[in-house]
Amino acid sequence: MGQIAQIRSKIREHGVLGFFRKAAQRIYRTRLHRRFIVYCADAQDLQGRLPEILPPGFTLARRAERSAISESEAAQIASLKGERKAEQEYAERFALGAALWLYKQGDTVHCFVWWYQGLSLDGLVPLAPYDVYLSDGASFPEHRGQGAIGYFLDSLLTQCPAYGAHRVFYAIQTWNKPMLRSSAKMKFKPIGVVDHVPLFGKQFQIWHALEDAPAYLAKAIRSGKRS
Repeated sequence: MGQIAQIRSKIREHGVLGFFRKAAQRIYRTRLHRRFIVYCADAQDLQGRLPEILPPGFTLARRAERSAISESEAAQIASLKGERKAEQEYAERFALGAALWLYKQGDTVHCFVWWYQGLSLDGLVPLAPYDVYLSDGASFPEHRGQGAIGYFLDSLLTQCPAYGAHRVFYAIQTWNKPMLRSSAKMKFKPIGVVDHVPLFGKQFQIWHALEDAPAYLAKAIRSGKRS
C-alpha cells in the first residue's frame, strides 16, 4: 500500500480531525520529547526460573538476513509497518549485525523484535559485547491482550546462552501503558528513567535516579500521563 493510500485509509478510519490529532501525537512522542523506562534482565541470574516450553503451537524464529524472511513473514510485517519502511529497516539493521526474532503460531506472526548484541541504536544504554538491546518490537493488533509479548520476551532470555549473551535490555516510552503493564508481569525489572531530548540537531539523554524507576512506572500506569 502506497503512502497516499495509507493516509486515505487512516482518514476513513479516524476522520480528518482524528487523523491530524494522531499525527500530532505521534510527532510529539517521537520527535519532541521522549521519556523511557529502561528494563533489564540477567539471563544467568534467572537460570532455572525461565519458561522452558512455549504455549502449544508457538515457536521462536531468528532471522539474521533478509533472505531468511519468508514471503508470508515479510507480508505480515509490511502490513503493520508499510513495505518501504520494513525493507529499509531490514537493509539497515542486518548490515549492523542485528537479528530479527519472531514469535509465531504456525505461519502467523504474533510479535517481532530486533536483537542488537553489543549495540544500542537509541544510545540509552552503553552495552558490553555480551549485552543485548531489544528495540522496535511490535505485536499485531489482532493478537494483543493475550499475553503474547510476555511469553515472547521472557522466552528470548532462554536463547541468551546460545549467543554468548548475559543481560538483556529494552526501553518503553511512558505513554505506552499496555506495554508497561505487560512488563510488570515479566522477568525484566525497571532500572532507570531516561529523558531523550533533541536539541540543536543532537540527541541528549538525561538519566533520573535509578531508585526512582518504580515510582515513575507506577505513576505512568496509574495516571496515563503522556510524557
